[in-house]
Amino acid sequence: MSRPEATISKGAGGPGSNIFFRFLRLFTVIHPGEIVKASLLFLNSFLIMFGYYQIKPVRFSSFR
Repeated sequence: MSRPEATISKGAGGPGSNIFFRFLRLFTVIHPGEIVKASLLFLNSFLIMFGYYQIKPVRFSSFR
């Protein structure tokens, strides 16, 4: 007995209509429930790098 394949609707609100979901699918395997987690991980990494590059010139300035 074969199992029916899970289908995801492409209608309004479905993951197929989400531009960010389609963009992430180009680079990695992502499931519809992981979009929020992936977004938070990206935001966290972006803020850490942004803070580092803001503090780096201060650290290497002539205020020593």
